Amino acid sequence: DLRRADEGAALRAVAAAAIAPVRSAYEETSRPIDTIRHQAKTVTVGTSRPEDALSTPVRDALAVIGLADSRMSFDNRKKLAVVSRLIERIEWGVLLDIDMSAKTPRLRVAGQQVVPSALSAFAVPGGAEALGVLGTALDTNQLACGFLATDAMIAVPVTAHNAAQTAHLLCLSVTMAAHASREQKASVMNALGTWRIKLREWEQILGTQAESALQRRIASESPLTVVFRPAAIDPMDSADRQSA
Repeated sequence: DLRRADEGAALRAVAAAAIAPVRSAYEETSRPIDTIRHQAKTVTVGTSRPEDALSTPVRDALAVIGLADSRMSFDNRKKLAVVSRLIERIEWGVLLDIDMSAKTPRLRVAGQQVVPSALSAFAVPGGAEALGVLGTALDTNQLACGFLATDAMIAVPVTAHNAAQTAHLLCLSVTMAAHASREQKASVMNALGTWRIKLREWEQILGTQAESALQRRIASESPLTVVFRPAAIDPMDSADRQSA
């Protein structure tokens, strides 16, 4: 009997030692679901989603320049990701230094890069004044789309290494895809802030029919027009107006 009592005590001791991690695991997996969801959100903040991914041509261009996309602001990188889905290829990419010492900011080619003819004025030691789409990007500190001579250009402000201040301007000459879905083109206009502006213009002419009419027009326009020539999306040319 004594031997059995000793064996029982030993078994209880083993069971007590084993139950502690089991209880801990149970309590851990029995937390309220809201707590788990909150922690999941915390873990996933800052991770890249598929819709925020830069297209292959843009990633390749950044790799050639040696520029990390983390040096763009969150908003500018997201805009570039959306626009990049409509880009067929990058003709060239160049990083420009921003010189703020003059009365008006000047730009010059950073380091040793192959300089396309469209940026030849920025290859001289003193650089050149930021005008047009380049000036817009500097004035707003936001991604800007426009033309530099005949080149369709995307200009993106980027920061210096280990600094928050904008120190460079990324210039990408692009060829847009010939076709894209209406949803893709509308998404780009939303990202660039041109959809709401155009909708208000169309509402002045077409009233409550404006949104559906604008969507039909966007479906028929090329990605190049939607991104670089939004002013050409004119409600005065709308078939809805002509049939009214």
